[in-house]
Amino acid sequence: MPTAQRHYSLDYLRCACILYLMGFWHLFEYTGIARADFNNDFTRRGATIVLALFVLISGFLCGGRGIGSAAELGRYYVGRFWRLYPPFVLASLLFWVFKLEQPDRLLRGVALISMFTTDAPRTLWFIDMLVMFYAIAPLFLWVRQRLWACLGVMIAVLAAAGAYGLLTHLLDWRLFLFLPCFVAGILLAQKTPKLTWTLGVVLILLWCLSAWLTTFIPFEDLRDSPLQIPLGLVSAIGLFLVVYGLTDRLKTPGIVSVISYSSYFMYLYHRPLYETAAGLLHGVSVPVRTVILIGICVPILIGIAYLLQTAYDRMIKRLMPKTV
Repeated sequence: MPTAQRHYSLDYLRCACILYLMGFWHLFEYTGIARADFNNDFTRRGATIVLALFVLISGFLCGGRGIGSAAELGRYYVGRFWRLYPPFVLASLLFWVFKLEQPDRLLRGVALISMFTTDAPRTLWFIDMLVMFYAIAPLFLWVRQRLWACLGVMIAVLAAAGAYGLLTHLLDWRLFLFLPCFVAGILLAQKTPKLTWTLGVVLILLWCLSAWLTTFIPFEDLRDSPLQIPLGLVSAIGLFLVVYGLTDRLKTPGIVSVISYSSYFMYLYHRPLYETAAGLLHGVSVPVRTVILIGICVPILIGIAYLLQTAYDRMIKRLMPKTV
């Protein structure tokens, strides 16, 4: 994307999101800190909001270019395949090598059907879901000029998924939480509203209402409750508009750009690194292990992910120059 069109706000958002997930939410599983101390009502809602924001950003980036012909549709699918799928398959292989997940779950993830089996692999389920969203994104891109038509297509997709879930009891209901965020990103890419005082007040009121609704959810049911849908959607839209309005013209510092650029590979490959580090730190006290994981492993993860993303981008640029 040319510099004049670059959305620097996305760098800030992706950097903050990936650091929450990789530098806290998942990393603390390897510190030895009691799970209840970091996985609670507040932090789990935070993870939901962060993932919802990630999905909205993905939809926003997807909506940056329209699809007006069969040739453009073909280039879209080829480009998305090369961008997402091979690194995802490699990550699945590493999860198998490190025994981080059961092989049958990983195979269903690679086959892109795990969200329809209620047995999706941990962590990688999110990429599996995003790939499916990208697969159906042209439907929304074709009708997004008419808001109600776009919303109608989304409702039809969710209704079909819901019917499948009710009939088979196999659907991963997190699809219902995140698809509206993806569609919202596509719509925002077409026309991003300016955050006025009126809009800000409306978003705050909606957020308070959506947050209040989640207080009725028992902690053990928080992941799959439909009452999380308003919280994720309103939070993602609100945070996006605030950061977009404040930072979109502010060029990001180098480290923020690096983390944002490397975020996909950081998400894919952080668990094998953390698993290795946890094995090496066996017997080390919890405070020391936590400091090492945060102060050494996270920077190493950023460096490895940046190098892998750079090398991979160069490779696909040579192989598929017209799709990137």
